[in-house]
Amino acid sequence: MECSVVTEGQLRGSEERARLLIDCTQTMKTPSTTGIQRVVGNLVKHGWAASQQHGIELVPLRFEGGFFERAPMTKNGELLVPALRKGNGVFPRFRKRMQKIFFGRSMRRRLEQVKRFLPAVTSAANRFRFRSSDILFLPDSSWAEPMWTEIDHAIEAGVVLGVLQHDFIPLRHPEWVSDDCPAIFERWVAESLSRADFVLGVSETIAQECREELRKLNREQVAEHRVRACLNGADFKAIGASSKVRPEIHRFITGAAVGPYLTVGTIEPRKNQRLLSEIFDTVFDAVPHARFLIAGIVGWEGKAIADRIRKHPRYGENILLVTDMSDAELTFAYQHAKAVVFPSLAEGYGLPIAESIARGTRVFASNIPVHREIGGAYCVYFDPHDARALAGLLVGDSKGERFAAVWPPVDFRLPTWKAAAETMVETSLEMARTLRSDRMSTRTREHQSHLRGIHTSPMPRIEKISS
Repeated sequence: MECSVVTEGQLRGSEERARLLIDCTQTMKTPSTTGIQRVVGNLVKHGWAASQQHGIELVPLRFEGGFFERAPMTKNGELLVPALRKGNGVFPRFRKRMQKIFFGRSMRRRLEQVKRFLPAVTSAANRFRFRSSDILFLPDSSWAEPMWTEIDHAIEAGVVLGVLQHDFIPLRHPEWVSDDCPAIFERWVAESLSRADFVLGVSETIAQECREELRKLNREQVAEHRVRACLNGADFKAIGASSKVRPEIHRFITGAAVGPYLTVGTIEPRKNQRLLSEIFDTVFDAVPHARFLIAGIVGWEGKAIADRIRKHPRYGENILLVTDMSDAELTFAYQHAKAVVFPSLAEGYGLPIAESIARGTRVFASNIPVHREIGGAYCVYFDPHDARALAGLLVGDSKGERFAAVWPPVDFRLPTWKAAAETMVETSLEMARTLRSDRMSTRTREHQSHLRGIHTSPMPRIEKISS
């Protein structure tokens, strides 16, 4: 199977613009407003505007049926992601029941076979045609997609490949992810970093880890010269007065003279909300009016943590867990929180830290390298394994002790998605120009060497042929 590639020779004399191609495969399959999907959506949206300014075209792609094809996008650069579906509503149950009534089991099996066949046909018809002047950038979590044969054909034809690395948690901390994740992720890291012409890390901490992984793959040149940091944006939309905050959440946040301690993040072992459940009693014994608001969906191995929080005797009065907080509610919580507590054990970035500081909300963060990078001098840091230390900090804070960090954050610069997208576009263009210039110089040197060899070689002796 050959990748559909248009060479520069075929385009010579045309007015086609250079293109930055963004993989959005997983974002299109599992739409979400959080995590990597949020990163991809913002890079496409803001990258489209940055690309226009640089005179190039940004094209979102998805891998479907063995090929890449264009992903739908609005005229203003918004990625058209499928609407989020909830499978526990009335309509999905009704639809399933109707399918059972009107279609027999054998008919449903045939329909499923046709359904599996159609994507391949559709993708073949809409197959994206790469050009040798293209730059393909991989920011999505398409870890299990069998896209490497297609990418290899594009690379062989001259396409430059870039990778955005979010973290190496499944590789370096397999105990904090599901059993099947490390093997899938390790394969992705090997496949992507062994091919990448350049790599962006979502923080300086991750960029350094990228260099370490590239050196393990004997890619010293890339590690030394073609790895950069591209900080995720932490900017947020202004929430107007018409935005809705549920009454029970509003009451909990504003029901006392001082706001609650807020923790934001998926409920899972890596995010370390277990540490909060260990300090509740110590804090309440010293400060009975203290309150804790925990916001985040329940993720892998998170049910036991959520159950422990909900079963505390003070749950509902001094403790509240919200697993479906909206953007408006989260903004309201940030604005009214006494402080944010972020006890995570490992991160690629640490978005709640930047969001909190930007809103003027103080932060107590776990003492890990990336948190110190993002929070700098504006956070108080604690050992994420020491419940007693964290309890002591919060008791002291509740009793009015001085916040042991630089505050207010006068010189804090909020990372924005506009800046992240500009870094992505500018770095992609710079790396592509450098690489193609180096390749052209190499070809020129090889050609000149070949010509010198021809001119310096003795002419072949021609024997006279007697008639």
